[in-house]
Amino acid sequence: MEGTAVDTGGAGLAAVEIYVRRALDGKWWNFVSGAWGDVAVASATPAAASWTYTPAAGLRGALAHDQQYFIAAVARDAAAPANNSGLGLTGSTITWKDTLPPEAVTAFAPSTGSAPGRVDVVWTFPGDDGGALALTYGRFAVQYSTFAGAVFSTQTAQVMISTAMVPAGAQLSYTVAGLAPETTYYLRLWVQDDAEFWSAPSPLASTLSGDRLNDTISGSVRTPAGAGVTGVMVDAITNLGAVAASAYTLDDGLGSFSLTPLPDGIYRVRATWLQDGFSNSIAKDQIPMGYADTNFVLTLNYELASVSGSLPASSPSALRPSAVGGQAQLWRGASLLATAAADSSGRFVIGNLIPGPYTLRVSADGAVWKTLQISLAPGQELRLQPLGALADKAGTYVYPNPASNHARFRIGTAIYPVKIKLSVFSLDGTLVKTSEYGEAGWSYTDAATDVYEYRWDFSGSRPASGVYFCVVKLKDELGGGAETLTRKFAVIR
Repeated sequence: MEGTAVDTGGAGLAAVEIYVRRALDGKWWNFVSGAWGDVAVASATPAAASWTYTPAAGLRGALAHDQQYFIAAVARDAAAPANNSGLGLTGSTITWKDTLPPEAVTAFAPSTGSAPGRVDVVWTFPGDDGGALALTYGRFAVQYSTFAGAVFSTQTAQVMISTAMVPAGAQLSYTVAGLAPETTYYLRLWVQDDAEFWSAPSPLASTLSGDRLNDTISGSVRTPAGAGVTGVMVDAITNLGAVAASAYTLDDGLGSFSLTPLPDGIYRVRATWLQDGFSNSIAKDQIPMGYADTNFVLTLNYELASVSGSLPASSPSALRPSAVGGQAQLWRGASLLATAAADSSGRFVIGNLIPGPYTLRVSADGAVWKTLQISLAPGQELRLQPLGALADKAGTYVYPNPASNHARFRIGTAIYPVKIKLSVFSLDGTLVKTSEYGEAGWSYTDAATDVYEYRWDFSGSRPASGVYFCVVKLKDELGGGAETLTRKFAVIR
């Protein structure tokens, strides 16, 4: 992108701001969060009579093939308040064309599945269009065969995995089910982008499928739409009514379960789950020990929810790094429904959950645990940062200080979600200004370090010149902890 800008008022150019709007739904690209949204958030480029701007990989990877986008440029001068050329007055509509296929997957590692006749496939997506861009939307194809010399192609692939917004370097996984147990399978994988270009095939890899059962009954629990459900209790019941084995369905995308160990015999298998505080169950009779396809479909097509988050490099007590022992546990009452280990970056995910209340326990080191009460709405993707310092003392301040026509209150925290209340007092204790996060003037400026800012624009003679105190109150909305910080700043009018 390039253009020219000039200021005729004498204040001089301050910035040229770039805006991108998607014609399909009118959403704007947010250059801060790296996602499409309803609010126009610009990317600034240095002010110059002749300016250029090269979009970063995040924006280029979010553009879809054959879709139209409106790109606008706004020039701002250095006056206070600044004059601008107006959003939408200068711009151009383009059609994005994808002419390059995705890179071939080279990091491709199938392994023996945890259930009979299953193979777990893990791969790293190298990137689209030369390896740097995200896969806006597309598919992964997997073909498997018991014969290494089989002809492998996308036309004969048995598994198609639809996906969207996969960044370059992302690690993905999938479980291939319905295979013969204890059999060697050969597999290849391809990537298709939104322009329907296929990558070259991955290297040929092989593994054994899951073992046959000997003292186990296994299966899955799914919604009518086919999504596996996490945390459903499954029991194997004898003909005398005794529960011989129990297990919860796994967070593997399939809702898998295994009931073991079981003596040889015939069982009634029952799946039980809670919804709106009421217990629901379905059952199958005459299931023999060793049966691997005891599959249930729930009566309602729930909009499944998830909870995810990130754990800091160490717990508040600074014990061990999260990569060693970071873990999240999901409970209901005294029952442990699911666990998730944090990855090397501290991130955890527990998905495919029936909406409702749960207890989440998290630890960055496996020694110090924090308990949170959460409630998941249908389809909700709850994101948390439950550990770390509630208040970043060094990262909380007022600027510019002294202030003349406005003041910015910068507040840092490692907890999310958090409630923030800001109050400004004069030296004699008079309340001058108050605001809570979510009201006008607030912004969430840095998702990586969780920095919140509030801009207070002065008007008329208020506030008067003098010294003021800023009191910031933070409250952990789930954990319940609270902290208060006080900062001093001056106003010179």
